[in-house]
Amino acid sequence: MRMSADKIVLAVCPYDQGDILHDFIEWHLHLGIDLVLVQDFGSTDGSRAQLDQLARQGQVALVPLPTRDMTKHKVGDALAELARDKYQADWIILCDADKFLCPIGADLRTILSDAESSEFTMLSVPCFNMTGPMIEPGQKAPEELTLRIDKPTRETGEQQLSGELPVPYIFIRHPPHYRPCIGIPGVRPRCS
Repeated sequence: MRMSADKIVLAVCPYDQGDILHDFIEWHLHLGIDLVLVQDFGSTDGSRAQLDQLARQGQVALVPLPTRDMTKHKVGDALAELARDKYQADWIILCDADKFLCPIGADLRTILSDAESSEFTMLSVPCFNMTGPMIEPGQKAPEELTLRIDKPTRETGEQQLSGELPVPYIFIRHPPHYRPCIGIPGVRPRCS
């Protein structure tokens, strides 16, 4: 059985990220995401009102948080299963609301189609922190946060444990994010 890039579902769990949430969703819908599954973690900053408005437009589906006890609820697994089973996703992207996917060299559907042709079921996505001046009301994060950390610092295990980082956190290197495509039982993930 083969996958296709026919339906791409993005799953995200924001918490008090109203300053970038609308931009995040708009950005990814523009990339070609078909549906954004959102499980809000109890935001109190107006995020929920934004999400309700976006849900009425039809490309955002709100998923209630069954419990705040994360030892009883595996958020990523639950959203991926929902995307696969209820929304028939061919590709599932799990990411945080402060991660803006930036396809390079081709559009998202072409990248996923190429991955399918190569029989990849999971993609490794490099992560670069972006920063800039504080966003003012009416400004868009993708337009204002344009300073990319090209050469992030690697902290040691000891620094991670102690919290004594050699540089501010924004300059710390993040590992690539691996996001599996879920939906084909019995297929062993093959990474690109």
